[in-house]
Amino acid sequence: MLTFPVVWLKGPRLSDGILNKWGHSQIPAWTLGKAGKPSIGKRQCTKYFKVLPVRHEIRSMYPGRDCVLWMGISTDEISRAKDSGRKWLTHRFPLIEQNKSRNSCEAFLRRATSFPVPKSACFYCPYRGPQQWRKTIRIPFQMDVIAKIEAILNPRGEFLTPHLKPVAEVDFSTEEERGQINMFNNECEGMCGV
Repeated sequence: MLTFPVVWLKGPRLSDGILNKWGHSQIPAWTLGKAGKPSIGKRQCTKYFKVLPVRHEIRSMYPGRDCVLWMGISTDEISRAKDSGRKWLTHRFPLIEQNKSRNSCEAFLRRATSFPVPKSACFYCPYRGPQQWRKTIRIPFQMDVIAKIEAILNPRGEFLTPHLKPVAEVDFSTEEERGQINMFNNECEGMCGV
């Protein structure tokens, strides 16, 4: 039994949340930059999808009271540990206070649970790498959501990857999967003269 309330916040509908009221992307979408190369937009999704909704909920639950918000930022991302900028809200970082890295948190979760706990991130985040995208494209629900996001962004020339095309059209396979031999897995005594 927990001694505190657990609140699930529901964000805006996807169609309302991807673009703000001025028509700008709320996620850092990729576009063709001025130099003719892919360029990523401004990152403001954390503010609008996490920070502001959490603060709003805290204020509605505890009006006029000073509050302390514990945040799960580990030592690996210590640069993200910042003051709230609000007199009524104090940020605490228990993982940093206990000198916990992401690896030590993962080790704890492996011992405490019977299932892998993924990194907390949006599965459509434009900062994801090929390995993360390879996992996402195998999950139909996630690809359905991505298709809805792309229906909003792509006609504007904005994309979720630096390939500047829809995720379903991107080849995220590894060089090995495309037939390239991995020379580092072969034993070599260096006798070929190369």
